[in-house]
Amino acid sequence: MRFSSILVAAATAFSTAAVAQVPVEAFAEMPMFKQLEISPDGQKFFTRINDNGTYRFMVVDISGGGVQPLFSYPESKERTIGRAEWARNDRIVLGLMYKGQRGSTNVYETRLIGMDPDGTKQKDLFPKNIKGPGGRPVQLQDQIVSTMPQDPGKILVQYFGSVYAVNIDRTAVHTPVRREWPDISYWQGTRDGEVFAGWGVKDTENFSTPTLILLTDGNDWVSRHHLRQDESFDVIGPAARPNIYYVISSHEGRAGLYEYDAKADQFGKVVYSDPDIDVDNAVYDDETRSVLGVVLAEDENDVTWLSDNWISAELAKLKATFPDNEVAIYGFNETKTHAIVKVNPLHAPGQLFIYDRQTPGLTALPVQQPSLQGQPLGKIITTSFKARDGLDIPAYVTLPPGLTSLEQARNLPFVVYPHGGPHARDYAEYDFIAQMLASQGYGVLQMNFRGSSGYGREFLLAGKREWGQAMQDDITDGAQWLVSKGYAANNKLAILGGSYGGYAALMGAAKTPDLYQCAIGLNGVYDLPQVLASARQYMGGRYSTRFIGDLYKDRSTLNQNSPINLVNQISVPVLLVHGQKDNTVNVDQSRAMAAAMQKAGANVRYVELPEDDHYLSFQDTRLTFLQESERFLESCLGQ
Repeated sequence: MRFSSILVAAATAFSTAAVAQVPVEAFAEMPMFKQLEISPDGQKFFTRINDNGTYRFMVVDISGGGVQPLFSYPESKERTIGRAEWARNDRIVLGLMYKGQRGSTNVYETRLIGMDPDGTKQKDLFPKNIKGPGGRPVQLQDQIVSTMPQDPGKILVQYFGSVYAVNIDRTAVHTPVRREWPDISYWQGTRDGEVFAGWGVKDTENFSTPTLILLTDGNDWVSRHHLRQDESFDVIGPAARPNIYYVISSHEGRAGLYEYDAKADQFGKVVYSDPDIDVDNAVYDDETRSVLGVVLAEDENDVTWLSDNWISAELAKLKATFPDNEVAIYGFNETKTHAIVKVNPLHAPGQLFIYDRQTPGLTALPVQQPSLQGQPLGKIITTSFKARDGLDIPAYVTLPPGLTSLEQARNLPFVVYPHGGPHARDYAEYDFIAQMLASQGYGVLQMNFRGSSGYGREFLLAGKREWGQAMQDDITDGAQWLVSKGYAANNKLAILGGSYGGYAALMGAAKTPDLYQCAIGLNGVYDLPQVLASARQYMGGRYSTRFIGDLYKDRSTLNQNSPINLVNQISVPVLLVHGQKDNTVNVDQSRAMAAAMQKAGANVRYVELPEDDHYLSFQDTRLTFLQESERFLESCLGQ
């Protein structure tokens, strides 16, 4: 009972604070739980719990029917939990993540330790004599390939391109299992420790080509250096028959699930495909080496089951318990007696439960975002619009609370909110930025412009080398569609985005200065040649050449489509925000953009988020961004 009161107290503290603070506080709140995993016997679980904005790693005993904390480890901005796994019932392996620097580059470093669930018997699992380049410790020590439950004293870990069996009770015992292979950096294994696939990239002068090797029945490796850069090929796992693997591939246009013969190097049976949407993932059963279902890249995110099975039966029971909610099973323990279940009201943050299949019974954990409990949220409308060349662009409109249809949206102030990636996509799901904006009275338009994932290879390739061009036109066409339909007032439009979306926001301000009243760029890319030049220093960095452009041959086009060279065309106010420790897009991109705008006499405000990364990973910096955006939009849209 003691642990239950701790969780309730934490949730109450958040809820009380939200009542007394401005509404934006509620949207800045980080989820209550991250990375929850149940022990193999179902008697304990660990999680990362939000403790006043900072996460705390906790191990909890639930064997007596109640909840009893066993261990608690406070995180900070400088030290967080990277990877955590149950190696066995009485042993956890934990990756401690630190921010560091290698040369002039911001990097993450991880250190792998083993410990008992109560935090005792802690051991560094990497001896000090294992050194990386420059005599420094191995940078990423928590790249676990398999926890090997059949060999409970060891786990498989990869580093230096090889795989080692690592003793989880003693330091310095590392036994080679799979030696390094040319161009292979990452390995894939089954739960019982069979390493069956290796991934990497082969760099040439101008391109980075994905590389894959697969294990065959003769313990030989078959190499596929001819993977196309624009073709997805994701190995789900080995089938029960020798040499056959289940893979998700887009070689026929849409990503589908296939059998693939590694020895013959050819595709076999089509297990599942959809003519309109990509297969995004699959439910794979390690024990039977079979695929039970697929997940499509669509808004519902439901599993399409390939046959009746015990997981689909359990999920059907849970959905009957929570009608009118999205219900998903996030994982089982080793013996399949317990599961983690997430229940989401439509378009809202949800709640986690621990499901005991034997009782059966559900143990509720506090809701993911207590400050939003009972708060009205904006309805998300799924729609689409035509681009100027006739291409259909899928889109979502989040309306201010109280509005339930697009027909009710008349001359609203609107924020156009393109996603990052750009080879990613948005869904009709809770987004803390979109919902914060809606709560302030803005409509929000998100769109999956050409180049987004989920709609097949042709749609993805339509965005190839179209940064600032056709992809940008899709975003512009979406904004103009809002005005033409009367949903948005033509003098009440702003554009906001992060990463690629930040780039698109500044390009929108430069290319269509009469369309938007202001722009917000978060962790954005603003100098394309500089990004390409920097990427070439790293393995796989030339992959960007194919989709952005050639640093040398396309230099003129790249310069013309870099916001940093277009500052004299930007006549509207701009807010730039960037995480100081961003490892994905260097903070220098925003620093240089802000300096160029200031030199040109443009209206720009630059805010740097101390210690933050590319993803607004901390509650205080997330709040800073939302508050800055709220004030900025009010000043330029007058809402």
